[in-house]
Amino acid sequence: MQHHASHRRLGRLLSQLLQTYSAKEYPFNQPNVQPPQLLLPEDFPKGGLTHAFFLFVLCYWMRGGIESDTAIMSLSQLYRLDPELFDPFKVQFMDLERLVDLLGYVGLGFSKWDNGDFWISNAAFLVNRWHGDPRNIFADFSRFGEKRKWEVAVARIKNKGKRGNRGGFAGFREKMVSMLIYFLMEQGLIATFDFPIPVDFHVARMMIIHRVFDLKPGVKYTGRHLDGLLDDIRYTSYRYAKRHHISSLVLSNILWLYSRSMCSENPVFKASFGDGTGRSTEIIIPAITWTPTKLRSYARTCGSCQVGDTCVFVVRSAHWYKHGSIVRDGDKQEPEQGQLLAPLENSRTYGGGVPNGARRVTTQAIPLRATIQETADQDQLSITFD
Repeated sequence: MQHHASHRRLGRLLSQLLQTYSAKEYPFNQPNVQPPQLLLPEDFPKGGLTHAFFLFVLCYWMRGGIESDTAIMSLSQLYRLDPELFDPFKVQFMDLERLVDLLGYVGLGFSKWDNGDFWISNAAFLVNRWHGDPRNIFADFSRFGEKRKWEVAVARIKNKGKRGNRGGFAGFREKMVSMLIYFLMEQGLIATFDFPIPVDFHVARMMIIHRVFDLKPGVKYTGRHLDGLLDDIRYTSYRYAKRHHISSLVLSNILWLYSRSMCSENPVFKASFGDGTGRSTEIIIPAITWTPTKLRSYARTCGSCQVGDTCVFVVRSAHWYKHGSIVRDGDKQEPEQGQLLAPLENSRTYGGGVPNGARRVTTQAIPLRATIQETADQDQLSITFD
């Protein structure tokens, strides 16, 4: 199934985000808004084989089911426990059961048997085919034209069938090929070239809530339909980036970081879980009561959003992480009408919650019982609740 993309909406979205990113405006000026690979410990050995293989292994947990920050911090803990796990020449001979036990110990229990198996078998293939170093996969890329580089990367990395096929690495599909390239390139371990960005939940959500891709409300996109949607997003953004000379690294960062730091913290996008486990877990969409806490959260996210004018839908991460699906739940909810409104802009504070650097002037709902005080020069807006 092919999904139609609105190139006009895509252009408007990316144009505003690129401007915000280049100017280091909110939220890109916040210290916690950074790619997960930057969370490596200060004493971690960077720039060599250990670094490259660590990022190679990190890709296994980028297939969904676990937050990226959790994955990289848990792998860092695993490195401290046993650095030889990140030496492909040694780990290729490791006992799978012991590795799986270690993964569970550091909190990487999700798909631990599959990922442990990939870890060991791919280390062996990496040693036999690429002299044990993921960087060698790309070492001769200077001899290829720009378009051919992506095609060669897919041919060398993507698993083309059942395990044992020596055409690629177990567990690596095209998203994972993009993920590996992104990690290695962003850390300066390989030369830059154009590639389709890795499309995970955060990137897909940005494309859906801004109607670049229109999904039917309430329909669960999973399996082949989800794969088709993610492929369409990947290659639509790839073609747009090449046409407008946008760096693949920059495009990856602006979409992923923006959704993760803004949409994920918005109370409108939250859900809770009911009965069941795994894919059968019940997902509960709670009715929103606009308490002062939720209003402050809203002010930091939707209320300070640089692209809020084009955001119309809600796509919750609960469906992705629990059911392996994407669902357009409905229209985005705003604070209820009839509440006292107060303008908030730039460095003004909303109960201590509106961030510095938010450029867009917004109007937010505040409960009627709020008391608003402003200084004479209106540099600060202080809101207290009775």
